[in-house]
Amino acid sequence: MYEMRIPPSLRNIVIDPEDVVKFIPKSGVLAFGGMAGTALAKEVPSVISQMDGDYNLTVLTGGTTTAQFEEELASVHVNRRYPVASGRLSRMKANSGSLHVCDFWLSEYSRLIRSGGIPQARHVDVAFIESTGITEDGITPSLSVDAVPAMVEAAEKVVVEINLSKPVLYGLHDILLPSGCGPIPVYDILDRVGRPIVGCPKEKIAAVIVTDKPESGAGAYGSVGESELAIAGHICDLLHYVVGGNSLIRNYAFQPGAGPLASALLDRLDLMDLRVWCEAITVDWVRSIGEKVSAISASCIYSLGGQEKILQEVYDEITSIKESLVLRPYEITNRAELIGRMNLISIQQAIEVDIYGNANITHIGGDIYNGVGGSGEFTRNASLTILALPSITSDRRISRIVPICSHVDVPEHDVDFLVTENGWADLRGLSPRERANIIIERCASDKFRNALAEYFERACKIGGHEPISWRDALDFIDRTSSPRQSHQNT
Repeated sequence: MYEMRIPPSLRNIVIDPEDVVKFIPKSGVLAFGGMAGTALAKEVPSVISQMDGDYNLTVLTGGTTTAQFEEELASVHVNRRYPVASGRLSRMKANSGSLHVCDFWLSEYSRLIRSGGIPQARHVDVAFIESTGITEDGITPSLSVDAVPAMVEAAEKVVVEINLSKPVLYGLHDILLPSGCGPIPVYDILDRVGRPIVGCPKEKIAAVIVTDKPESGAGAYGSVGESELAIAGHICDLLHYVVGGNSLIRNYAFQPGAGPLASALLDRLDLMDLRVWCEAITVDWVRSIGEKVSAISASCIYSLGGQEKILQEVYDEITSIKESLVLRPYEITNRAELIGRMNLISIQQAIEVDIYGNANITHIGGDIYNGVGGSGEFTRNASLTILALPSITSDRRISRIVPICSHVDVPEHDVDFLVTENGWADLRGLSPRERANIIIERCASDKFRNALAEYFERACKIGGHEPISWRDALDFIDRTSSPRQSHQNT
């Protein structure tokens, strides 16, 4: 009964999915809402995979997608991708030079879409948006808001996919976009200051497609393993020691990281009434509202493999859950002003970190692995930043704590604590040499601790406030294998 989700004035533009081809230009810019593999258009990519002809497209997404989305999109030539290289296929093309990828901090990305600030994507031809219903004056988003309002504003045409596998989520969202120089009047997690829909003139909606395809889960993440559980345990110890449980609940909001680490942390935490302000949240955290969690503000709700039942439970209880849950554009959730105002404890993850605390979020060797997302926005503006990662790749061949990062996305100045499965280090107030000693001692893998200590000793003989020996750093990499050989083992 999709008619109940679409106003009478738009029912005449409901089309079969295959008819969407007429809205796709041979050369132009397509925007797809959705992030963390969630709330992507389900029918349109399948249609694109069947298209014949010479296409040359630029694609904007809200964030990472799914393997199926990438495989279907691969049938046409995509020249540029923003803001992330998502999945194996797009990474291979980006690293071979056949696909140009430029990543952005996400709050900046939305602003640039709205303002035409990306010269190669200044004109958005069509935005494809998943929705759970359309009203007379706008679109009710799905489980992700991400950059959807910016895409709708910038696009010449909007194609809406109504997804019947989800309940109507009207009232879950708070859509407000920054304007001018004034403050955003959000002072608590659940403050609602915008509209429940993404405003869109009806004449801009070119077509409506109906689907009942469910979410397939965030393909970029695996399931919870022993490493994540160990790291989560150390984070809990850190929080109790540094902050204290009562203080954490009273004085701070919490950003719990991403993927299986976030789920492991929920399992390990023995606190109640946590207040969460984040970019994206796993569905098990949403289910914990009323138990460990009292309030969540996010831009996206996503599920990991095996969490389908939990997602259905959230759907079934959405009427009561949305009293303590709000979804916003990441132009708001990732805004420096609000991250600072929420007095946030942020947990961020990385591919590698060097002995001084600089973090590489995006690259393995010279190859792009993903995009920066909102990591810098949270690390820079949170009250306390915890950087968490395994000390070694899953095949135990490569140290993820290195003498010098091959690429730096987050500088040492923004990292307060480092946590691995081996322990945690408080880096606040330490000089670079002190940081190196404590990181090697408490966080490095037993397999590589001596090699790192030897490197640091040789670097110190060269001297400097932050001692570096390029020759010995390269020797460390050579002796411990090349990062390019373990793309799938990070």
